[in-house]
Amino acid sequence: MVKKINKESFDFSKIKPNFIYNRIDLFDDSYIILHIKNNKYEYYIEILLKKNHAELGAWLMHISKADFKDISSYIFSHYPQIEYISFYNVISDTEFTETNFFYLDLPFTYTEIEWRLSSKNRQRFRRNKRDTAEKFGEMKFVEYNDNIPNEIVKEFFKLKKGILGFDFHMSFQEYINKYHVSNAYVLSFGENIVSVLFTPKFK
Repeated sequence: MVKKINKESFDFSKIKPNFIYNRIDLFDDSYIILHIKNNKYEYYIEILLKKNHAELGAWLMHISKADFKDISSYIFSHYPQIEYISFYNVISDTEFTETNFFYLDLPFTYTEIEWRLSSKNRQRFRRNKRDTAEKFGEMKFVEYNDNIPNEIVKEFFKLKKGILGFDFHMSFQEYINKYHVSNAYVLSFGENIVSVLFTPKFK
């Protein structure tokens, strides 16, 4: 079953995974929300409607080939101006080419991380943590809410440039605004920032 729902009263936390690639509502008003339900799955997808093109916000969603046919049929029958549909990095049943995107079930606590490791790996993990602290300084983890210092964004740009050779070609504030960044998570050893993670704010 594929059904369009009222986006004005929609609870956006129902988008799973609820992250920026699937949240078209954060960037554009020209979208619809479809409710897909069958004997195995029930989920919601935001779909961007352009002139003759629809794009599914379905990154890392588990969608079957049959569901894609139902979704496509709904869009083509209800929106005759649409000529083609795009979707990226979907987890499906051998229908789409694999990419370097992976879905990881992350642990919530340090204890859970250790529980997943073997005894040997737990010892190695602790030794590596101790050795890194001795060499570079104590490990520190800091979370910033809303008021993210420009220096943190600068370090993020620097890390992206150094590791991936990627240049954003925008100011720090432009990046924060464009990607709706609300929180920053910074991992440091001593005075050296080694990792920066941003998360977006949702409506």
